Amino acid sequence: MGQRILVVQLWLGTMVLAAFATWAYTMGPSYLGVDAHAYWVGAQMSHPYTLPPGEIDAVLYSPVFLEAVRVLEFLPWKVFLAGLMLADCVAFWWLSAPLPWKWRAPALAACWPAVLLANVNPLLCVSTVLAITGAGAWSVVPSLLTKITPALMPLAWWASDKDWRRVARATAMATVLVAISWRLDPSLWRQWIAFLFAHSDDSTVRTLRLILAAGLAGWAAKSRRLWVAGLAFYLLLPMAGWHVHSLAGLMVLPRLIRADRLTRAPQPDS
Repeated sequence: MGQRILVVQLWLGTMVLAAFATWAYTMGPSYLGVDAHAYWVGAQMSHPYTLPPGEIDAVLYSPVFLEAVRVLEFLPWKVFLAGLMLADCVAFWWLSAPLPWKWRAPALAACWPAVLLANVNPLLCVSTVLAITGAGAWSVVPSLLTKITPALMPLAWWASDKDWRRVARATAMATVLVAISWRLDPSLWRQWIAFLFAHSDDSTVRTLRLILAAGLAGWAAKSRRLWVAGLAFYLLLPMAGWHVHSLAGLMVLPRLIRADRLTRAPQPDS
């Protein structure tokens, strides 16, 4: 009975949250897909790193990311937004698949605000789950070239396995992409590096969060606890916190918990 009440409360709470987010993000032209708009506009600018973090259309990611988005600049804004929102929906659908529907539906509803922002976090969640559960070196490159710090979790996992070849391949792939990007537009890289130094966050809260995340990452890799790796990944996200949209980073947990249970389950005698 107690669990049923909890499920009903979660359903009601997350549905109200999703409805409120839909109203809030669609009430003005500047809110729906605000993160995607920064990517789309930034890719078309010669000086994209002029706005500080937190401002509408502020660009935070590396020039490699912008140059990748630039390939799609021929798309109308609404088509670009719809494509990224659809990709986020597919990512959350896949990430939540291990959950029974009584938990999956409210989890997806809670992720709806992140979809409305059209951020890349859901895609990074997918690539991180794939990286930790056995995908190739390519799977960590998206994090390395966007938010950077979340890539430390899969790299620590591979290092704990002494899978130095995969670590080296991931580093080499990222380095090659950076070298090509630098060759194409070195001034863009100078702008981004200057932007990072100008807006570095050295607050006590962030420092403590990263220390905790590093500790969890080390413990997860050493103890082979996949669910702890998921928590470390979440804390390594630059905007980790109790913001509704950032909590969507916890959606790595359903698949990692299931993988953890499968690896720890007793194997039948052959």
